[in-house]
Amino acid sequence: MITKNQFGVFFMLTLFTCIWGFYLFNLKSKNPNKKYIFGECVKDYEIPLPIINRNWELDYEKCLDGWSINHFTIYMITGILFPSEYIMVFLLSISCEVMEILGRSRGRLSDIIINTLGYIVGSYISCFMEIRVDITNDYKSLILPCFILAILVFLKISKKRMEQLDKIKIATWKE
Repeated sequence: MITKNQFGVFFMLTLFTCIWGFYLFNLKSKNPNKKYIFGECVKDYEIPLPIINRNWELDYEKCLDGWSINHFTIYMITGILFPSEYIMVFLLSISCEVMEILGRSRGRLSDIIINTLGYIVGSYISCFMEIRVDITNDYKSLILPCFILAILVFLKISKKRMEQLDKIKIATWKE
């Protein structure tokens, strides 16, 4: 079964997924072609990384963007609070990208790499910090609600993406 630490990872990533959904529906411009801070390039890649774009085609991502920095930060915080669950984080990262592909967003190899690196850094930092989160023993009753909440956020985002698909004019690798 799932340990308290694994549940902590799952809970944190569900919480951040909800914040992502809140941002997309309440703070980001309703115009899918309007520039926004997280979509801006920070550093160009020497070698473009493969993505599956919103049209379910193989494309190539050309730069590190604000979303990548967000991913790194989220996973670093998760690693600090709930360290040493590397396999789970890797599998959740892959699952998230599959959900994004199915939801007509973009599935990025770079997200999996950056999530894993952020988590490794956070787990390393946790060795030097005294931050520990103690989860109550009834955490198992929250697993299903967390899972359902994460799925609902992905479904709502997917619906929004489907409504915007024919209106988006920006490059498929840069959403």
